[in-house]
Parts: sequence; structure tokens; C-alpha cells
Amino acid sequence: LAQAMEEQTQSMNEVLDNARDLIVRDGRAIEFLGEPIEVGSPFSQSSSSVSVNGKTSSSIQASVEVRGSRGNGVATISATDGQIQTLNLNVAGRNIPIDTIPSASADSWTSSPPPSQSFAGSKSKRSDGLGKNSRGDDNIIDVEFVDKKVSK
Repeated sequence: LAQAMEEQTQSMNEVLDNARDLIVRDGRAIEFLGEPIEVGSPFSQSSSSVSVNGKTSSSIQASVEVRGSRGNGVATISATDGQIQTLNLNVAGRNIPIDTIPSASADSWTSSPPPSQSFAGSKSKRSDGLGKNSRGDDNIIDVEFVDKKVSK
């Protein structure tokens, strides 16, 4: 249990570091917040890990305060298996999606980008439907757990 918690903490720290790098380099974040941009510690975070047929997947959600010389806001991060899927910055009621692609150059990819990400101008082919294999990996089965309250 202690080892699992240590791994979750390490994974959370890596995701937060990646999010910080993406935010401080984003032109829209700089425009709305001003420089320098400081990203605080998470004030809300959750993580989960699921193992299906021996394949483990982890998920992380976190919210952090972000401050700049002109204003402040809240960044919301969602990551799966250590990869940031969505990163949104809310400043004065404006939602600013932060680009999660590591580089603007297609040459930086040694293979094709993950299906959950898409290059500018292309549409993501991700599907959130139950039973749909959105990762293109035939060894993964999507599962949805639903809690039901039964009144007697």
C-alpha cells in the first residue's frame, strides 16, 4: 500500500510539472495572467487506478491556483496514465483550453501521437461511449461502474 501511494504521489508530481510547463508557455495564459506566471500546489486532487484483465490504468484530476502580474485563475488538469488529456485555465470566468501537445513540430513525435491528442486543425477521434476502444489498443475493454441507490 505504501509503495502504491508513493507511485501515485510521483505520478501526480510529474503531471503537475508538465502542466506548469504548458501553462507558462501558453500565449493566452500569458495574455490573461501577465508574467511571471506562478502555479501553486493543488487545492483539489484525486487519483484512481483500475486493473482489468491484468492491464492497469491510472487517472488523475487536480485543480491548482495560477497567478500572474495581471490576474489569477484556476487550472484544472485531467490525466490518464501520466499523460495530460485536458488542461483548462479559468481566469475571471473565461475558460481557456491549454494546448497539451508537447511541441508544435510534428518532427518531435517518434511515432504517431496518442489518439487522445490531435494536431491543430484536426479533430480528435476519441469516443467516450461505453465499450468503445478509444486508444486503438485491442487489449483494453472500457468499463463503466454505476452506483445505484435502492430504496426499500
